Amino acid sequence: MKKYALRLLAPLFALFLLLPSIPKGYATTSFVASVNSDVYHVSSCFYVDRIKESNRIWFTSAEEAEASGRRGCSHCQPEQYKSSPSQESQEDPAQSPQEQSQPNSSVQSTQQETPSTSAYVNSEEDTLQEEYQRGYDAGYKKGVQDGNTEGIKQAQKENEAQIKSIQEEHQAELTSIRDENQAELDSVRQENQDKLDSIQQEYQAELEHAKESKSSPVLLTISGLAIGFGGGYYVKKRTAEK
Repeated sequence: MKKYALRLLAPLFALFLLLPSIPKGYATTSFVASVNSDVYHVSSCFYVDRIKESNRIWFTSAEEAEASGRRGCSHCQPEQYKSSPSQESQEDPAQSPQEQSQPNSSVQSTQQETPSTSAYVNSEEDTLQEEYQRGYDAGYKKGVQDGNTEGIKQAQKENEAQIKSIQEEHQAELTSIRDENQAELDSVRQENQDKLDSIQQEYQAELEHAKESKSSPVLLTISGLAIGFGGGYYVKKRTAEK
């Protein structure tokens, strides 16, 4: 029974011994990035929910994500899941104590410089959504303005075409009325002229007859006045009827 229990506990004991050599977060943590972004996140970061499933790229380690040319998110700070320098030195026992101390100092200097870089990344990521929203709003407003401007131009063109059509129609109607009035006026003038010519001929004939019969000039004057008055009255009446 003891041998059977030892056989069951042996794998667990071996796993317990191997745990210190496993880098922090490697056993349970994965990393995600968008195909269109140069920032990678821990899978539990709230930014991951904003990335579409079809656009996600998964990495098994922070080193793998950085090898793809991406930097760590300033909120979830996936750099903390990298292998520590002490673990790297344990993996290479051939290094001398001085060589092991140099990477540690370089890592410390890198960690000291990280806050300024993280602050820059933080500011950039915080304003990314705002910049996108401002760009979207500006584009939307411009689209609405362009649409309204185009609609106004189209309405102006339609109104101008309608006004031009009405003007042409009225112009044609006015021209037709003017032509009809001119034709009627010409007809009245011609009729009056013919009547005046007829009266003048009658007066001339009466004058010739008076000369032949040697009538009194007074009678000729009275006869001319009567004929002229009658002709003028006829022309005036005819013009009023037209």
